[in-house]
Amino acid sequence: MREKILKLLIILMFVLVLWGCKETKEDSEDISENSDYYIYYVNSDCTKILRKSYKVSSVGTMDCINELINELRNCNYKDAADSTLPKGIVKIDIKGEILILDFDEHYEKISGVEEVLKRGAVVKTLCQVPAIKFVQFSVNGRGLTVNNTPVGNMSPDSFIDNIGKDADYISEEEMGIYYTDASGSKLKKDNVVIKTDGTKSKEELAIECLLKSPDKIGYYSVFNDNVKLNSVIINDKKCYVDFNEAFLNKKSGVSAEATIYSIVNTLCDTPSVNQVVITVNGERIEYYNGSFKMNRFFEKNYEINEERE
Repeated sequence: MREKILKLLIILMFVLVLWGCKETKEDSEDISENSDYYIYYVNSDCTKILRKSYKVSSVGTMDCINELINELRNCNYKDAADSTLPKGIVKIDIKGEILILDFDEHYEKISGVEEVLKRGAVVKTLCQVPAIKFVQFSVNGRGLTVNNTPVGNMSPDSFIDNIGKDADYISEEEMGIYYTDASGSKLKKDNVVIKTDGTKSKEELAIECLLKSPDKIGYYSVFNDNVKLNSVIINDKKCYVDFNEAFLNKKSGVSAEATIYSIVNTLCDTPSVNQVVITVNGERIEYYNGSFKMNRFFEKNYEINEERE
């Protein structure tokens, strides 16, 4: 009887060893079987995230991450701004499905739209590794904060951006665009159908719509004709909108408050945005029109709407 039990135990152990080998082999093949990746990077104008195909040669999770990080650091692409990762040391740790990147003080030299775009490029690149679902940033051991707000775990869905010609779908959505009325001090909502093929986000298209003079009688754009939109980036329901320097020239007859909340209320009318930051050529501005405080997160203002919601 003992011999039979011993034989069964030996067979069971042999099966378990074989199963363990099978598991290890499958784990090691996860990356090699899916070695076609994208490297995400910021364009030379620092206005959007682009991507290029990349074939990973590494097999293990950590080796793959290191290879992708090296490629992000080198970023030898003609249309790239510069290295996606800052100079200095990057410490890597993995906790479950979370990849933690701990940067040194060099990271603090990146700010504004550039920081958000580059962070998005890193997250989108590294979350392609099968074992990684989230990325966490820290600086010298402390979790990254933006305007004293913790950034926390990030996934590719945390960032909405323009990735160029790779999209292959068309969608339509009705959005509320907030123009000003004849007085220039109140806002009027116009429901507009926005069509996108994926090369631009619906929020970006909404602002482009806002820049144009509406056809509807009694509705007016808050902008001068030479104002241009540089970029719209969304991260964790915070929207970063960047305009050219012409934005600083307020349109005659339109209040500063109406101008700003035309942008804010339009963006916050979407479920993907609840706060807005406005910059000019990537830089924060202290005041608009000399007195309207700008260096802050804006939320929707119901009081300025002609018909309160």
